Amino acid sequence: MNKKIPIIIFFVFFAGHFVSQAQYEYLRYTNLEKWKTLSHSEKIEASQIPYNVLDTMSTATLLKLCLSYPLLPDIFAFDDHLFVFQEIKKRVNVFQVFYERQDACQNIITTYKENKPENIAKPENRNNVPYVFLFNFLDIMAGQTELIGKLNFEQRTELLSVLTENVQQRIEYSQYYSSASFAFSAIPMFHIFQKENKTLTKDSATLERINDFINTGNYQSWNDVSLILMEGLKYSNTNH
Repeated sequence: MNKKIPIIIFFVFFAGHFVSQAQYEYLRYTNLEKWKTLSHSEKIEASQIPYNVLDTMSTATLLKLCLSYPLLPDIFAFDDHLFVFQEIKKRVNVFQVFYERQDACQNIITTYKENKPENIAKPENRNNVPYVFLFNFLDIMAGQTELIGKLNFEQRTELLSVLTENVQQRIEYSQYYSSASFAFSAIPMFHIFQKENKTLTKDSATLERINDFINTGNYQSWNDVSLILMEGLKYSNTNH
């Protein structure tokens, strides 16, 4: 995995934003000034919240903690985005506890519904870079197989519906969202199709590229991502 310099510059800004937003939840266990002096590994350790505290929290609160995790932007500091997220899940206990909850996906769906992409057009949000990337994090969190594997048909259909609605709004407000910003939405869609035994294409080369994208979060051809997104739109419309 190679670090990308422009992403690192963005990460410094983005991480700084989330540290301030997460001050109550995370930095109550450490100190803001001390945080700035910690190594990366020390920051991971400092971000661990006692299990007896996490166990008392609602699933909605756990999700907020996941989304405000100060080192979550590490995902975009490397080429293999999904590998980095898997490492975060392994090392950070709030993610582990969240994915153990039976209502984890329903809370992700609720968060999609509460945070419409069209809200970026509001004056207070127009320069809110972290708001744009909120949906990337939700897409990645929704695209975990252990989460989708717990869902029944109705729940999978509801998730697919909010994903397609979210993508449509991001397309409508393309002056704020690039096409790359909703590529991650294709990942949970793909896993839903797998559960439904749906075949996207019989072309082996396309399937190989799609599988690589699903495993890493990096696409080689936008046509592959578009194939999944368009199928998601058709599937969602058919089941409503």
